[in-house]
Amino acid sequence: MNSRCGVASFRPLPFTQLCETKHMARADISLHDRVPKNLVQGVFRGIIVLNVILVALLWWPWFGGTAERVGAVDLLLSPFRLGGFRPDCVWLVVSTFFIATSLFVFLFKASSSGTARVNVYLCLIELLAFCSFVYRIVKSGLLDFG
Repeated sequence: MNSRCGVASFRPLPFTQLCETKHMARADISLHDRVPKNLVQGVFRGIIVLNVILVALLWWPWFGGTAERVGAVDLLLSPFRLGGFRPDCVWLVVSTFFIATSLFVFLFKASSSGTARVNVYLCLIELLAFCSFVYRIVKSGLLDFG
């Protein structure tokens, strides 16, 4: 067994062939190449699914609360406020901003990539969910402009 250049083989290979293997170039691979695109896409799609589930839960009074009663989120996150807002609302606004920004990137790639098309549809679903969230907090009295 030959172990030159960190490559184990059953028969000796020429040095040039050993150093051209992908095992030898492992130290030269950048972080971008090490992180698979599927992981980034999975995290992106996971954030969208999380946001849609959060919006769906916020529609129920026992979870999101009403103008008269506190909900489970209020009880859970009551000590934490970001500029007077609950962290879940801030998370939805900030993540929706980034998802809407990435929607424009995916729109340009949608004609040539099926994955980008799926991401465009997911972004649109998340934007619709966010619009329903804004509608609910304004109509239910949770967000009062004075």
